[in-house]
Amino acid sequence: MPTTNEQNDSRRPVISVGAISVTGKVRDENQDRMSRSHAPLGDLYIVADGMGGYQGGATAAKIAVETIERVFTEATEGASPLTTIQSAIQQANAEIHKQAAAGKPEFEKMGSTAVVLLVRDGLAHVGHVGDSRAYIVRGGKLQQVTVDHTVVQGLVNEGIISEEEARDHDDASKLTRVLGPKAEVDVDLEPPIPLQYGDGILLCSDGLHGYVADADIQRAISQESRVQKTASRLVDLAMEAGGEDNITVQFVRYGDAETALVSPPSDPAESEGGRAWKLLASIAVAAVLGSAATFAYVTLHKPVPPGDPSSPAQASNPVVGITGVANPLEDLRTQIRDLAARVQKLEAAAKPTSGEKALGEKRKGATAGRPKRDPKPPVPKAGPGEGQPITPAPEGAPPGPEGGGNNPATPTDPAARPADPQPKTGEKKGDPETKKQ
Repeated sequence: MPTTNEQNDSRRPVISVGAISVTGKVRDENQDRMSRSHAPLGDLYIVADGMGGYQGGATAAKIAVETIERVFTEATEGASPLTTIQSAIQQANAEIHKQAAAGKPEFEKMGSTAVVLLVRDGLAHVGHVGDSRAYIVRGGKLQQVTVDHTVVQGLVNEGIISEEEARDHDDASKLTRVLGPKAEVDVDLEPPIPLQYGDGILLCSDGLHGYVADADIQRAISQESRVQKTASRLVDLAMEAGGEDNITVQFVRYGDAETALVSPPSDPAESEGGRAWKLLASIAVAAVLGSAATFAYVTLHKPVPPGDPSSPAQASNPVVGITGVANPLEDLRTQIRDLAARVQKLEAAAKPTSGEKALGEKRKGATAGRPKRDPKPPVPKAGPGEGQPITPAPEGAPPGPEGGGNNPATPTDPAARPADPQPKTGEKKGDPETKKQ
């Protein structure tokens, strides 16, 4: 049984996930919640960011995650992925609203965001409410999938302010849609995204994207192939930028986590053999250059009869007579023989043993069933005029050529979720339709 978050299945690409959630430098408790599980419909990933002060925010986020998980657990395999995402988020909203209206002061203003990812049959299905985001990473390019439900995003959509101006806007944290305040909520559903080998999908709370620019997120992801290291690095960036909010990250890799960004190592025996041939080539070049140098030396320093002090060459030429050239030639021959002996030893050491041959055959068999990767996959558009947009597939359509089997592999659950919140004073975000604290 695998002991890491990475699970292998020779019939389809590996799905691996790195996940981390921290309180940050300022908050007294972590009101974010996250989850990943395997449901009848596929692999499910959730990030929820609670709000509402003492106990309320953490409780709302917990209700959101647990309700969404329950709906997917009860769903049948024939259910529509996007319809199930919509129903699950709406049921979570109804449950949070019910708890908020129960009369307990600590729960009166509670609410939560939610972003949900379902990976099924090589397609990524995404739905969300609030400002927790989903991104896709393809070919080293980061593209935002969801659109924030915030006042500032509305201004950007209308062309009143730019994306750069939105980052430092006074209303950057003011939400227009969350789970809980109203009995009903509209859920944004994205068209299914056909996944390609090596694609990454990032789910995160605003504790990350509110402090770290997309360009820095993209750079951090492109520099690391291990999913857990990627998630940790993103959290570190948010902490370095201030860490004033809870930070939650789930990074999902569709494809081999170790080779999605880094070329696989070559066979050790082949590498040794290659070095041996390079050494042979160096010897040949050295022999040619040595011969040429000797010829030039003999030509430029013609021997003179011994004992002729009148010749100017006698004084400047330390080699007397043609027999004097034999010494450097013999030295060169000796060096070539020594190098040839070293090459023979290197070739002998490079030959794989029977155990190494068996391991090589095992490696070839383990990778034979993996799908072929496009050496130049389409690049999703990170912004206007950049790269190529990701073409959504109609719901229920089969995956593209880079897709996997019928049921993607199940990621291993990492460490337990954050502990239940402890009592504190103050609020995290306050009223959902007011500026986050």
